[in-house]
Amino acid sequence: MKEEDFRRLLEETLDNKFKLYGFRVDDPHELQQDMLHLRKLRLGCEATKKNILKAFITVTIPATIYMIWDALKDNINSH
Repeated sequence: MKEEDFRRLLEETLDNKFKLYGFRVDDPHELQQDMLHLRKLRLGCEATKKNILKAFITVTIPATIYMIWDALKDNINSH
């Protein structure tokens, strides 16, 4: 198989796969914008995940410390 034939076959295969997933391969700018949107979506999801984890830690640690303090305070006051 010649390199030229291989390249054409590879391009056709990629075009078919992109079309299968709903991308417009006939317009390179449109395809680039779709890929950029997917990247922004991925980055946004990762940022949201980090923010949720930070919020969970911010709430959980002080609540745990308060519960321990309250239990110790009640224990000290009962003696």
